[in-house]
Amino acid sequence: MKWQAATRKSFQKREAEDAYVVNERAGVFGVFDGVTPMDDYKDDEGHNGAFIASNLFREHFARLSGPCDAAAELVEANRRLRERMHSSQLDMTQRHLLWSTCAVVAVVHNNKASYAHVGDCMIIALDNRGNTTVLTKDYVDGVLARAEAKRTLDRKQGVFVPEEAYFQEQAHQQAYQRWMANTPEGYAVANGMEEMGQYIQIGTVETAELQSLLLISDGMVYPEGRHEEVIHKVLEIGLEAYMLEMEDWERSHRVRPDDKTAILLSF
Repeated sequence: MKWQAATRKSFQKREAEDAYVVNERAGVFGVFDGVTPMDDYKDDEGHNGAFIASNLFREHFARLSGPCDAAAELVEANRRLRERMHSSQLDMTQRHLLWSTCAVVAVVHNNKASYAHVGDCMIIALDNRGNTTVLTKDYVDGVLARAEAKRTLDRKQGVFVPEEAYFQEQAHQQAYQRWMANTPEGYAVANGMEEMGQYIQIGTVETAELQSLLLISDGMVYPEGRHEEVIHKVLEIGLEAYMLEMEDWERSHRVRPDDKTAILLSF
């Protein structure tokens, strides 16, 4: 097996909120996409909650000395994130302020690649027959509609929820959605909540059947684009060229850019 990895900070951000890990001795590969916080907290080094969360996960998986249960290690890293927030005296009752990260981790061992995933970091497989499969579910996809449906249902059941005009303001909309994290109506994300463990997606593929696996943060996907398209374009022009090409497109179309991170495994 061979691997390539690349990351690029959004040209509109002060620091990257993505992180990745390549731990060859453990056969562990992971991409982590910190969720931009809704507060102004900075640690002593000037890092925000998104940077802290994604890099805490990176450090956790980098320290592993051998193959692991990816889901169990996501739970452990999430516990450490909870402890870090507590030690920083973050008010953890305010769910919209929790530091959080999306994550996808693959463990390659004994001719298998097992994976675990929360959020909208994704893993895409290209098999030996040329078929492309998105192995993970984008938990964040459709959350706007699910949030609106939940508000409508709550109002019908007598729960006070502000009218929809209130949620036209982006900050109010984002705060509401983040309260839905790790709930049946919401989306899975690593934010220190113990409930995250209930929503981890896991799976295993035989490496003998694969040409490639691609782990990506959501910044690697064009608006309205398809995840399947990404792996073919990356294999055609390479990771860094793909990222630069996408940045040029974002600038020319005045699309808000995101950090871009990917790991390509070739078998």
